[in-house]
Amino acid sequence: MEITVSEVMEIVNGIDTITNVSTIENDTHFEEAGLDSLDRMNLFLDIEERFKIKIQDEEFNKLNCIDDIISYLKNYDSNG
Repeated sequence: MEITVSEVMEIVNGIDTITNVSTIENDTHFEEAGLDSLDRMNLFLDIEERFKIKIQDEEFNKLNCIDDIISYLKNYDSNG
């Protein structure tokens, strides 16, 4: 699956609780960025919808930053 940081950042930008998205780096943990568990769930739901995938429940706790999401999406074809 072809994926870019800007595509994931576009989804992250849609999260209302992040006040300054420009400070988020690819390796910034979502908790540090101010996302709570509900925000993370909404982020993952948006990613699933955008990329037409299903993130397995056991993967949720492994996806802690943008780099993790990109890696997961790039490997989704072999894992999904």
